[in-house]
Amino acid sequence: MELDLTSTPERTILDLRELQIPHLRVLGRYRYLRAHPPLADHAHPGMMEISFLARGTQNYWMGGDCYRMTGGDLFVTFPDEPHSTGPDPEHCGLMYWFILELPEKPEGFLGLPDGLARAYWGGLRSFAHRHCCAGPGLQLILERVFRAAETSQGPLRAARMHLALLEYLFEIVALSQRAPMRALSDAVSQVLEYVDRHLEEKLSVEVLAREAGLSVPRFKARFRSETGFPPAEFVLRRRIERASQILLRGRSSVLDVALQVGFCSSQYFASAFRRITGMTPSAFREKLGGGRPQDV
Repeated sequence: MELDLTSTPERTILDLRELQIPHLRVLGRYRYLRAHPPLADHAHPGMMEISFLARGTQNYWMGGDCYRMTGGDLFVTFPDEPHSTGPDPEHCGLMYWFILELPEKPEGFLGLPDGLARAYWGGLRSFAHRHCCAGPGLQLILERVFRAAETSQGPLRAARMHLALLEYLFEIVALSQRAPMRALSDAVSQVLEYVDRHLEEKLSVEVLAREAGLSVPRFKARFRSETGFPPAEFVLRRRIERASQILLRGRSSVLDVALQVGFCSSQYFASAFRRITGMTPSAFREKLGGGRPQDV
């Protein structure tokens, strides 16, 4: 798959090859206020991709496994590994992705002297975590790269961007050498499990706060901090995610699917489904599932 270098009002992509620094390829950032179509299965020959989700949620699929990201999470793919968002759209949120070549030998890696090149190269090639919580600090470093690209001129522009990217990669390597941060507290993890078991039921904030053992105000603040969404929006998105799976594998009507995941009407279900996935339930099944079942 060729590198995507197309910027839009919603996303900015920097072609790092212009810096003429070995092995740097692409840094991208999107701020999506609405869902976008699923990201097709693809791989980057000889390149590593480091995706950092600053805000929102996103699912990535690899080899049949689904990695569910929330704000502050990191997802890493190594050279030639196919990955996609599967049947899931690219959700609204703030995401950064960094692609760099990962050569077979460390000499000259990132334009660094031999000792530093070997340290960075070895740390990235042995990165231990496919998916982990990195915390919010990485966003500040990445934003320095974008500011340098927008405001600097001449050789200093390349130098500032190079230094910030090296700092970012240093934090990635350091993360690999320690236990990753827990993405979710016990209280919020318990609530997420409860939501998945009771999607067809009415899940009010009061019910979820009681399950977490917290007051409603404290629960709402903690839940949003850890997942990136208010509780009601998260429940809605989990219902849409479950509905997507049922639509692709079953022969139920759209109304039956809506009822199975806790919607009281097919009209509300269709409206919410389109807002989050960018497609109606019928169009989603037609495009990704072959349109097998007959809807009513």
